[in-house]
Amino acid sequence: MRKIAPIFLATTLAALMFLLAAGCGSGSPASAAQTFMQHLNNREFGDAYDMLASGSPLKKISRDRFISNADASSPQGSRVDSFTVTSQSVNGDTATVKWRGTRKAPGAPDDPQTGAWTLNREDGQWKLQP
Repeated sequence: MRKIAPIFLATTLAALMFLLAAGCGSGSPASAAQTFMQHLNNREFGDAYDMLASGSPLKKISRDRFISNADASSPQGSRVDSFTVTSQSVNGDTATVKWRGTRKAPGAPDDPQTGAWTLNREDGQWKLQP
């Protein structure tokens, strides 16, 4: 069995810890937007709430109230398909993500949509400010 050089091991661990601390799983603003939409599509409204920036107007209500409102306003089976981030611009700890997708709801025609979300980096994670 080969021995791993201590300097290599220390460097590798330091790099891994830096990547984990810097990204905290959120990666880019575009990937945060994708994850947010996945949570909404999967009806994981609490997880979506947790991705909101502290200054978001939606944070003025409690997490439980947000979940209840989202559940009531989003019929079972509704979702946004073909969600695609079309552009992202980053300026320090603020970013803008433009997107498009198709809202699908049971008994309703497909509804193409576009939008733009502002995101803020808080504690190393991109949070949405819709």
